[in-house]
Amino acid sequence: ARTISNAAIFRDDIKKIRQYFKVSFHDALGTVVSRALRNVMISKDELPDTPLVVVSPVSVRRKRAVGGNELSVMFAQMPTHLEKIDDEFEFMSTSFSTAKVQLSDLGSDTLNEISKVAPWTALGKLWGLYSKAQVSDKHSPFANIMLSSLPGPSFAMYCAGAKVEAAIPYGPIFDGSLLNITAISYLDKVNLGIVSCPDNFDDVELLAYEIEKVTQEILMYIETNKKD
Repeated sequence: ARTISNAAIFRDDIKKIRQYFKVSFHDALGTVVSRALRNVMISKDELPDTPLVVVSPVSVRRKRAVGGNELSVMFAQMPTHLEKIDDEFEFMSTSFSTAKVQLSDLGSDTLNEISKVAPWTALGKLWGLYSKAQVSDKHSPFANIMLSSLPGPSFAMYCAGAKVEAAIPYGPIFDGSLLNITAISYLDKVNLGIVSCPDNFDDVELLAYEIEKVTQEILMYIETNKKD
């Protein structure tokens, strides 16, 4: 079973957050999601003492590569254990930066090299056995959240003459993972699609609400603390 929800943040609001805290788009998105998750877990009395782990797909395609996508993943910690907004942004930015360095040290072609030794068809069968055996119930998850973002068009799209009002992406979840949050920009907004297995996380509607609420809280914090 899957439960889904969605949230939306104005592009200009993300831009204000990025400029104030001097962070990347993904840093800003990760911090907003982390703070929203923290609020949800506090409301359920389920906030862990240690940071949640987020996995994000990253493009490793070389500029002059011909055709196709080349992706890898990076693992980072989210500042769910922190309370102050400034500390959260600093932690998230540092965590993603460290993850990028680790990915670079590991080598962007590592997954591709593994596939040459063990073809993806074989790996797919092994993953199927892993799922059927319910091994994920017997160990800690490899990551709590999958968070990805991609740019979309700033112009309106049409389908059969009708304007597309919103583009909302929904990504997959895997055994042992908590939920998937995928963001795509369209027109003046960044739309986030939230997907979860209710056995692991059944508060997607509350999370969507908290994402939008937290964004406004951060904007108010910026307005209160910005220098003239």
